[in-house]
Amino acid sequence: MEDGGRDVSFENWLHAVSQVKRQGTKCEEFSLLCDRYPRSAGSSYNQRVYKELAALETVLLQRSIRQYQKDLNEGLSHGEEEAVHYAWVRWKKQIRDLLFFQRNRDFPGEIRDKMTGEIARNVEDFQKNLLKVMKRSMKLEPGPFLEEVYRSIQKKSFRSLVDPGRD
Repeated sequence: MEDGGRDVSFENWLHAVSQVKRQGTKCEEFSLLCDRYPRSAGSSYNQRVYKELAALETVLLQRSIRQYQKDLNEGLSHGEEEAVHYAWVRWKKQIRDLLFFQRNRDFPGEIRDKMTGEIARNVEDFQKNLLKVMKRSMKLEPGPFLEEVYRSIQKKSFRSLVDPGRD
């Protein structure tokens, strides 16, 4: 990886993207993605960056959703309110991590806005699907705890995790 200045080559940036796809946001390369935007040469270049960023964000979002579902299911199966709350807190942090491009002003506004919109739509769709599954579960196994968690998730704006200004 390049150190020093704010510049990073597209090739090194792609390498960092690849590493983060494999290892997640805890790897060393993630900080490079958070802090730097690859040297560019025009709008077609920005489209290539967007394509790679979109692929990375898809992987990170899917991974975070799977973890949230696992943590939520664990809490629900044991009737543990704390575990359900922890699942939400952990997921919020994962969402903040995957929104690294919003905090990096070197990313063009067009890329930041378009990516934010895509992630917000995906998170919103996930919430709708999660509520449908929970509603079916409540019909099969009614109970006050599941109903309370359902209402709690229903009240939350998953979209505001990604795009607070559009909530």
